[in-house]
Amino acid sequence: MQLTTNIDIDGGVVAASIQCTDISDETKEALHDYTKLLRYGDIDFSAKIKVTNSMPEIVEDDDPDGEEVKIGLIDKSFVVDENLSLELKLDSNKISNKELTSSISNVEILSKAKAIIWIDKVKSEIQKLVGEAREQNAANIEGTVEEII
Repeated sequence: MQLTTNIDIDGGVVAASIQCTDISDETKEALHDYTKLLRYGDIDFSAKIKVTNSMPEIVEDDDPDGEEVKIGLIDKSFVVDENLSLELKLDSNKISNKELTSSISNVEILSKAKAIIWIDKVKSEIQKLVGEAREQNAANIEGTVEEII
């Protein structure tokens, strides 16, 4: 499964998207036979963020320069298949200044950080779910076998 990710900023609104742009027949069949749901409730939308030149990036948990950022999302479910198209919009004007930290000093940087976390966590969950479907499909006994006895 090939995913395309995008982050766009327009008028203080950060839009992040993930879309399936290509999928093999085998993976498509596996996802149709073993439906997988991506649930926001199953994902920990938090990560350590380090800001360099106003650009946030995810760092390891033990990085002393990283600061914890969390995204609070309503639990939604999405079917993982060839039609997968997800989007997250974050309005910087509606983010509380209480969420700011010493290195994440403005809401625009915080919005970018949240978009990066969302993409990273959702991609990881999609990868896990597609892997599960492929494993289940590999153990599938469907099929026709011809034998000459």
